[in-house]
Amino acid sequence: YEAGATRGSTSPCAAVTATGGVSQMKVRFLLDENLPPLFRVALQRYHPAIDILRVGDEEAPPLGTLDPDILRYLDQAQRILVTDNRATMPDHADEHLKSGGQHWGILEIRPQATKNK
Repeated sequence: YEAGATRGSTSPCAAVTATGGVSQMKVRFLLDENLPPLFRVALQRYHPAIDILRVGDEEAPPLGTLDPDILRYLDQAQRILVTDNRATMPDHADEHLKSGGQHWGILEIRPQATKNK
């Protein structure tokens, strides 16, 4: 049973509708600007259908957007943030939730995972 999957479904993106049917939800990601652009290329090479934007892309917040504004964007755009920002994002996420905001998830990765060795 994968996280996000409905029991008995074969897809981690399946969800039960109000009428009991199963609908497909597409998981959508936003890469923080601190992650190298090649990170998206590597992910999409693994699975081309992954919906990924990066801060600075045309449909995403511009480069230099502050964490609280990124969190508001995530709420509105229904995207999961992928970041290696452990310095400021956790505190801003806590403040965002305490003020009534929501987000679809934050995946914090180790900074070493994105560096060329």
